[in-house]
Amino acid sequence: MVNIQNISNLKFYVNTPVKPTFKGNEGNNESPQINELSSVTPDYNVKTPMGYKFVEDVKITDNLTAKCYKLANGQKIVIVPKEGLTVVKSYVNTGSMNEPDNLRGISHYIEHNLFNGSENLGNKDFFSEVNKMGASTNASTSFSLTNYFIYSNLLDDKDLEEQIKLHAGMIQSPKFLIEKLEKEKDIVNSEINMCASNPSSLGVSETVKNLFNIKSTSQDLVAGTTKNITSLTRDDVVNYFNNNYYPANITTIITGEVDPDETIKLISKYFTSNKVPTQNRHYETLTPINKPVRKDIISPKIDSSASVFLGFAGPANNDYKEKLMVDVVLALANGLVNSRFKDLEINNSTFVNFAMDRIGSRPQDKTILLAEANLAEEDVEPYLKELYTVIQNLSNNPPSKDELTALKTLMKVRKESDTERSLSLNFVLGDVFLDDSKDVFKDFDSIIDNMTSEDIANIAKKYLDLNKVALTVIHPSNANSESISKNYEKTKGLSFTGLKKKNGINTSNITEYKMPNNFTVVLNDNNSNNVEYRFSLKAKEVN
Repeated sequence: MVNIQNISNLKFYVNTPVKPTFKGNEGNNESPQINELSSVTPDYNVKTPMGYKFVEDVKITDNLTAKCYKLANGQKIVIVPKEGLTVVKSYVNTGSMNEPDNLRGISHYIEHNLFNGSENLGNKDFFSEVNKMGASTNASTSFSLTNYFIYSNLLDDKDLEEQIKLHAGMIQSPKFLIEKLEKEKDIVNSEINMCASNPSSLGVSETVKNLFNIKSTSQDLVAGTTKNITSLTRDDVVNYFNNNYYPANITTIITGEVDPDETIKLISKYFTSNKVPTQNRHYETLTPINKPVRKDIISPKIDSSASVFLGFAGPANNDYKEKLMVDVVLALANGLVNSRFKDLEINNSTFVNFAMDRIGSRPQDKTILLAEANLAEEDVEPYLKELYTVIQNLSNNPPSKDELTALKTLMKVRKESDTERSLSLNFVLGDVFLDDSKDVFKDFDSIIDNMTSEDIANIAKKYLDLNKVALTVIHPSNANSESISKNYEKTKGLSFTGLKKKNGINTSNITEYKMPNNFTVVLNDNNSNNVEYRFSLKAKEVN
């Protein structure tokens, strides 16, 4: 069980990370209980073709146009003809922030179970049917979204219809067989246990909880707890599914080598549900903090480096103009060859991942700007001081003329790159159409061309407020409250000028062996429990 050390309600000063204090341990040692699953038959109503209407053409690039439709049941359909892979993907506007805390994890659990049989599939196996077409399939669950997809090159004239049929069946008419529901609990619980050993899963969830004042018993906000999953009944599953997987809450996007007219007819043939929610949907209350909060966690399951997470409340989901400007700020931070984070990363032998993510499923819900890095435990406090200075400088030092030109070029190159391949294009469209932000395609060039250095600095000042930041540090098992406090004390006299010297690899620990069969073995003993290996094969000629 993870030992959690609480640090909260401490005052942050800009550029100066808070000194940690410790209040004790948190944890849940209750053993799972298995409840009897009831037998409930959901109402599918999948009998007749669904009417539809053409809504509009949305120009994405000079060479790409999205055909937008709406089914009579409210489901949004977007079809983009494009050479290459064909992707059939549905975005269900529900995730862990739509779950009561006693059901936390049910979205992810349902995602698993939708692969376990549907009315359309009959007695066939979903994965076997997908494999027959040489296709691939997967799904994922997040804070605000669950998505499902099948993609392949269409090798047979019937492939597209078969993929749409399989896809529609899993989305709207799953069987939820008792025995498969029970079996899937073990699989999902194994994933939850793995998340407990993952510093990124733990750090992101803690940062989101602290940033938006979320009270939850789950260490991982998406995966939930094993207790929750084990206790789920079929009633719970069916009720949540019926209340969240209704057509008006789903956007289906198809990108690839398809004809829009023929494709929308196939969609209307198989997506025929008339389901509407029968209860009010649950929405997590997301209230951003108005003062900084720090939390330090010592994990007995992590025995190497520390992980640092900074979270800021970002623009609303549907504010595409400010989201685009935030993307520019993040590119200034770590997207350019000589980005503002470059020296920070070199000095600390780390990479800073700084990205924006959707947290709530409503248009007005705030996004999160999340910075994450892994580094040595003893370097945490000096790194935080340096990181805070760099973030503050994003507001105080607007981009130079050369930086501004590079940023404008980079954003346009990214747009072209993201729309070049069917998979990435589909993802971009999902994000845009979920929040009805399609005007971003029309306004993109204008926003980028007209932005000034001062605009970028102002956006950084607005959203990267270090007096409203949630900081989480995941410490390895050999740390304790005393060692963390000592590390903090060491940073009091540090300045933010000059380079911090770091030693490279200690070559005295490297041993090389020449084997009789021409193998060369190189070992580097770094005094860690983690083992990484690489096997390389060299030949004079490549056949």
